[in-house]
Amino acid sequence: MLRKRGPQLKTRYRGWMRFVSSLMAGVFLVFNIGTAYGFTSDKTVTLLASAFVDTDTDGDGLGDTWEIQYFGSITAYDGDDDPDGDGYNNLWEYRYGTDPTDPGDPNYYIPAKNRALQFLKAMMDRYVGSGKRILCSYVDSGGSTFGYGWTYDSAISALAFENAGEWQRAGEVLDAFIWFQDKDPIKDPGTGLSDGRIRRAYWANKPIDDTHTGDCTDWIIPPGVNPEASNQAIGDMAFMILAALRYHEYLGQEDSIYLNFAKKLGDWIYNNAKSSSGAGGYHMARQYNEMIDPDNFDRKSTENNIDVYAAFMKLYEAQNDHDYRIYALHAKNFVLAMWNDIDKMFWTGTLDDGVTINGGDNSDVRGYVAGIDTSGQPEDPSTWGYLALGETGKYGAGITWVENNCRVNNIDGYAFGYDFNADRDGIWFEGMSHMALSYQMLGNNGMSDDISDVTLQSQNFTTGGIPCASLNKDGEIGVTTSFYQWTLNTDYHVAPAAWFIFAINKHNPFWNQAITDPIPYEGGYNDTGDKYIFNDPWAEASVTDIAPATDNTARAMVDFAGEGGDDKGTISVADDGIIVKYEWDFDGKGTYDWSSTITGNVTYWYTELGTHLAALRVTNNKGYVSTRGVSVSITQADLGAAFTPPETSGVSASVISGQAPLTVSFTGSASDPGGYVAGYQWDFNGDGEYDTYSESSGNITYTYSEAGKYQPTFKVTDNDGLTDTATLAIEVLTNPNGPSARATSNTDGVEPHSVNFSAAGTTGNITTYEWDFESDGVYDWSSNTQEAATHVYTEPGTYRARLRVTDTNGVSDADTVNTRVEYNSLLADPQAVGSADPVNEIIPFDATFTHSLSIGLITKYEWDFEGDKRYDISTASAGDVVYTYTRPGYYLAALRVTDDNGLTHRTYVPIAAMGPDQAGAVYSSYIRTPKSGQRIYGNSVTVSIGLAPNSKSQDAQLEYKSTTAGAAGWTDIDASVVYPYRTTMNAVAAGAGDYDLRAPVNNISDESKIALVIIDPVNWDIYEEVNAGGGRTKQVRVNKDENTEVELVDGTRCEIPAGTLDADDVLTITTPNGSGTLVDDGENTVLYQREFTLASGAGLNKPITVVIPYDDVDNDGIVDGLNIPEENLELFVYNETTKEWEALANYKVFTDENYVSGQVSHLSIFGLGGGGGVGPAAIGTGIAAAFGGGGGRGCFIATATYGTPMAGEIQSLRFFRDSCLLTNVPGEFIIDMYERHSPPIAGIIERSKLLRSMVRHYLKPIIRFARFVNCLKAVMSHD
Repeated sequence: MLRKRGPQLKTRYRGWMRFVSSLMAGVFLVFNIGTAYGFTSDKTVTLLASAFVDTDTDGDGLGDTWEIQYFGSITAYDGDDDPDGDGYNNLWEYRYGTDPTDPGDPNYYIPAKNRALQFLKAMMDRYVGSGKRILCSYVDSGGSTFGYGWTYDSAISALAFENAGEWQRAGEVLDAFIWFQDKDPIKDPGTGLSDGRIRRAYWANKPIDDTHTGDCTDWIIPPGVNPEASNQAIGDMAFMILAALRYHEYLGQEDSIYLNFAKKLGDWIYNNAKSSSGAGGYHMARQYNEMIDPDNFDRKSTENNIDVYAAFMKLYEAQNDHDYRIYALHAKNFVLAMWNDIDKMFWTGTLDDGVTINGGDNSDVRGYVAGIDTSGQPEDPSTWGYLALGETGKYGAGITWVENNCRVNNIDGYAFGYDFNADRDGIWFEGMSHMALSYQMLGNNGMSDDISDVTLQSQNFTTGGIPCASLNKDGEIGVTTSFYQWTLNTDYHVAPAAWFIFAINKHNPFWNQAITDPIPYEGGYNDTGDKYIFNDPWAEASVTDIAPATDNTARAMVDFAGEGGDDKGTISVADDGIIVKYEWDFDGKGTYDWSSTITGNVTYWYTELGTHLAALRVTNNKGYVSTRGVSVSITQADLGAAFTPPETSGVSASVISGQAPLTVSFTGSASDPGGYVAGYQWDFNGDGEYDTYSESSGNITYTYSEAGKYQPTFKVTDNDGLTDTATLAIEVLTNPNGPSARATSNTDGVEPHSVNFSAAGTTGNITTYEWDFESDGVYDWSSNTQEAATHVYTEPGTYRARLRVTDTNGVSDADTVNTRVEYNSLLADPQAVGSADPVNEIIPFDATFTHSLSIGLITKYEWDFEGDKRYDISTASAGDVVYTYTRPGYYLAALRVTDDNGLTHRTYVPIAAMGPDQAGAVYSSYIRTPKSGQRIYGNSVTVSIGLAPNSKSQDAQLEYKSTTAGAAGWTDIDASVVYPYRTTMNAVAAGAGDYDLRAPVNNISDESKIALVIIDPVNWDIYEEVNAGGGRTKQVRVNKDENTEVELVDGTRCEIPAGTLDADDVLTITTPNGSGTLVDDGENTVLYQREFTLASGAGLNKPITVVIPYDDVDNDGIVDGLNIPEENLELFVYNETTKEWEALANYKVFTDENYVSGQVSHLSIFGLGGGGGVGPAAIGTGIAAAFGGGGGRGCFIATATYGTPMAGEIQSLRFFRDSCLLTNVPGEFIIDMYERHSPPIAGIIERSKLLRSMVRHYLKPIIRFARFVNCLKAVMSHD
């Protein structure tokens, strides 16, 4: 497990051997306890001396007291004698504490267990011998320690005390943590009281003072001493809940401070760590130095969720409170999803996105591939999963995995043992007892005894201590864990002693019961055998088959089985619910890709190697939902041996932390040995919905407007549709001057249910209000003036609507509100079946979509051709629709039908769009705009050409031909159209009529797709002209029910989603004459201006996308005219009322293609500027804004080097600075000089990966020295 972070995790020393003599170790321990650390309890010193020291006058290896006890004389027998004839000589029986006069098999476990218990007592009494106190976690052979008391160690020791009947000691440990909880410096802002948290560690060497009236800051280990000690970890809290509830049960009271303590901990976990991503569960919830700045640790741990599951179940048992059962199931969902059914083991957990499996390879970027490499996976998720869940037939197989992958033989003098993980470099003794208990549960007591024998061999027979780990395979201190380069050393540690007690007593600490007792289940039975009535249904998810596709496409086909039910457990059937909807989220990132009212069984495909999380959600007739996760592992064999996936590389971010709005330049590249990379995409917030697509580059700059932690994901797709992804981590800090969103709504209801949403409580100078009504990553409604919105939910379920507001500085904030919609049993659901032809083709190709078997009076048909939750066309008729696929990939096209009652139904059509085999061979081409069938007119109509495969180096020829019989053949419009393949056509000169357009590449006309355009001077769809000054005007008729894309020859573009307008309209885009501007502010601070207007002046119902190109003719990265780096570009809108430019949020800079794309909620004049000289000063960026820490004194160079001011190294340096340098005049002088000259140096370091690596190397000894001094000062101040 990963919560023991004492000195063993920092060990880097080599060649130290353990003391040869256990007796010598005991003497050193007693000496150090009595002198160096100043025991306050003489009783404890006496106890240690009498228990651990026994004179051997005759030198036979047997203690005098022991010989007199059993033989009446010290000379009766020698060590080699066996007076009882049981085959064990006196030295053996003396060592193991058994009776040398009893010929029966000696039960040496009892004295060994008692020694372990004595060790726990000694570690509890190390600094104070009575009253509320915690255990010191570690002691080495000489008795040295840092004085830490890790919360997990005290919690597991309290459980061991309870199991051994040492109730007073258990209560005193719990009393200490209740004191810490009540006096934590972080308070609930509503009550001003403790918010329920406890920290990962406290000073064990600082006695608790009951007269202390302030908070417990002095007992919290500061980050400069240990960066993790002041954090919170849900697993530690969960074990403390288990100990507190056991003590509450012992007291036999209806209510107690221990029950309230446990409830506060549980509520804190639920309120602060609950995750909605992937398969749910709870984040590890570490918050680095929250007393300064909170930073939730977003990865999820399987073992932590196992702990939390058991803790919430015990709270449920203690309180009969159904909410705790729901909380427990939320943890169990994640644990079950972490089961790897290929390798038969539990994954360790996820990376920070809450979805990607953590491979434990220190990269924190790439996921883990099942069946290929298990060396990074630890033992305890599989042993704890079995101990907590039972189910020998399934999870018992995890013990076999540990046996086969973590067992080591003949190491450090031990016959065998089990490592922390599968790299097999040593023995982890806490894990030995995990395995001993697991084998007991499997019914193999012989193997359990063999394991405990080895653990007993490691025990110090003088002190009773058990080491954390053995020496490693090289005979050195430092058994590796594969996580963060943590290592385990040979110090005596309380946790293995506590778990050894559990193993000897055959006790399951998760359920406080004998190891052979049945594992509790959350099915809902009370003590009288009656079932509780629950609102939520149950769900079960599984994978039934994985196989390569049989249609010659490069993908693994996965069969999912999903079940659900809602039996309330009462006699009356009327109490039962019914499942009315099944949904699957195939990438586990929180947005659901597939839905059915009939079944949860579905076949889906995966195109990337590795382990993926999928989640099933079922909805009952009351609108309540339950989810269940399942992991899917894809290997090369599953994709098909003939297909080679692409590989990402060079994925990085220019900055990883800073205040909103935070501009980040991302880079990403890829290679594909079996083909070519056809597309590059970025998902900036990690929700599974990709925000950008480029055919040529993975480099882009994006500005985060909203505070939060994000996991931007880079994805590449090759010509076969195979993909690879890489994930980064970005933290955006709160802007204290930003807006505050407040979302409210009216009551729940029955489908179709109209909900009124309001942002009336929002504060700030708001320019944009946006609503995502289903939290699927797509904002459905937008306004620059209106606070209220209305949405009709047409399907049952529990929905979380998300409000996002943006102010004039381009800073955003968000809030959510839930709505529950019940199934309408009085109305029949509409039904429809969709189909397409073809469904598997080489791009570019037209797919004709149709529907059949409609049930109900259908009033609207909507098609989402790419499965991106954005419906591309809406019609009232049942006619066929045609969509052109131009990008390689696999798409789950969706048809949504709506009936006359306002209810909806969805059906799906899988589409496989494959790229041509090889780049550089024959190129296919097609006309992007105008679309086939459109009517055009004007003296300069933009024609845009697409190529497959994509290319920047080919020549296309734009040609036209009249369709009139007898007309001449193909005529060049432009004989050489080069990248980005845009040109113009003079429709006025061509004359009215019907014309075919084509754009052959390299004169190969057979591969060019023909588009029909109609030149019509009256009833045009597109009118575009250039005036004498060079200014361009383009007008396009917009169908309110279709996606509309408008493009100009310079790259200016506008994308209007279907449903944005209430009525058909005409969009006009205007560019200035020459290099002029539409709005002259006299300073040319905003250039590249474009005006977008609607003829009706109507507002927009949804956000639209505007694209503004810019010039960088010499390709030096500096924007022509503005003279600023292109990554500093910002998108502005002109406020006609105030006559000022205002910054916009949610924009991206495509630095290779030279354009800026942004989402806007109203039409106006837009332009590009940058730096801090335009608009509000808060727009400025740079090292001070990103890392300055709100004006406080900053570690600029170190922060630029490590990428975030929250890094543990920075915390250590800051503590050293504040406590050692700023306390004297020379130190103040050094700091003043540093802060005067370091920011520009930091800026250079920040921009260079090589410099960051070099500076890290030179900072290491400084940081080690700072931590040593910090630790020394802390120990001296508390001893």
